[in-house]
Amino acid sequence: MSEWQHKLDAYSRRALQTPGGESGLDITVRLTNDDESGVRALAASGLEVQTTLGDLVAGHVPDHATLIRIAELPCVAEVQASRPLHNEPR
Repeated sequence: MSEWQHKLDAYSRRALQTPGGESGLDITVRLTNDDESGVRALAASGLEVQTTLGDLVAGHVPDHATLIRIAELPCVAEVQASRPLHNEPR
């Protein structure tokens, strides 16, 4: 597994292996620091930034290639794909 693949959580790795996953993916990125340059690098790499909080950035990637490009950035520490929420029985 390459260095950038280690930055992806299991859901992100699974999304890369899913055919037809080119419709995009909502992700949360943890940066190596909370410097604004990291957010700019993510946006320049194709992340549609939705919100930021310190070293966390939430957004949408349109395709697999963009997800890989983001994971390859040196300012990225971790990438997590959003997961569907399910109601728990009470």
